[in-house]
Amino acid sequence: MKINYVVACYMGIRRNHILDPYEFVIAHLKTLDEYQDENIYKITLVLNVDADEGDSFFNYFYMFCQDRPYLKDRIDFMFRENRGFSYASWEDAIIQNMEQADYFFLVEDDYLPGYKGYYRPFLEQLMNKNIGYCCSKVSHTHGRHAGMSSGMMRADVARIVYDAFGVIFNIERAATQYGMGEWSQIHFLDLMERAGYTFNDPSHLVSTPFYDIHKNLIEYGNPDGPCPLKPILEVTV
Repeated sequence: MKINYVVACYMGIRRNHILDPYEFVIAHLKTLDEYQDENIYKITLVLNVDADEGDSFFNYFYMFCQDRPYLKDRIDFMFRENRGFSYASWEDAIIQNMEQADYFFLVEDDYLPGYKGYYRPFLEQLMNKNIGYCCSKVSHTHGRHAGMSSGMMRADVARIVYDAFGVIFNIERAATQYGMGEWSQIHFLDLMERAGYTFNDPSHLVSTPFYDIHKNLIEYGNPDGPCPLKPILEVTV
């Protein structure tokens, strides 16, 4: 099994964080190194940065991985303009790697794996041949959609959708306004559904914490279950 772990990395100033953007990525790398898993064959950092800033970020993260063999063997970098939010970042990485991977684990940089084997509750849902994507939380506002979008996608389904539509996600790729990010969240899996697949979440199995813009903690899912993805506000690494 070959899983491509993809992190959408926003390298600007956050609305509700005081951390340096470097710290989010370093926290991810440290956590992935701690929870080493041979099924993760590639770790793709999608850095949404201006072209003139890319080299400094690349050099910093590249050097961090050099004395960590697990990371050094797997790290991969993509650089792109900061448009289309995480959905466009994930799509770019999927298109580049969908012939090699079996699955994609798609996450934003402010959530970290919570334990070794964090992806398995998502993978379990994908064993249903009709499910192409397992998100963190299904929402029923504005219709059924991935209310917490991070999750896992089957590469075979990504290829089917791409062959049918020339893209994978139904998103506003040029968007920079927050409202269009919300639109993409509601609709990004529309094409997959048109191709005959559906999506689910593992909320009956796992705890899914979420911090709102005011840093209030909201608990979704099974409060007694393990927490596969933890908001970075909860984690010190």
